[in-house]
Amino acid sequence: MYDPLHGRAFNSDEFEINMVAWFEYGLTYARTFTKSEKNSFSGGITLKLLQGVSVSYTKNPDITYNVLNDQDMVFIGTPQKPTTLDYVRVSYKRDLI
Repeated sequence: MYDPLHGRAFNSDEFEINMVAWFEYGLTYARTFTKSEKNSFSGGITLKLLQGVSVSYTKNPDITYNVLNDQDMVFIGTPQKPTTLDYVRVSYKRDLI
């Protein structure tokens, strides 16, 4: 599909990716206490629970890669310039309360 890109070496400068995922549960109750032609008095309360699901962090200082074909990619490194890709992934599995 992208034949001009096949067999070429590409260099990607430094990049970082940070991702966070969470669930958010909420319950809101509101009420109008008094109401007239010109004014009204209302109030409400919201209860909210945030539940962390996962956190991910990826850092690439410098990477060289070669696109071989539509399905394969090779990451190129040398002893003087090794290919590194740092990452962290954390999943939270616990009861809500």
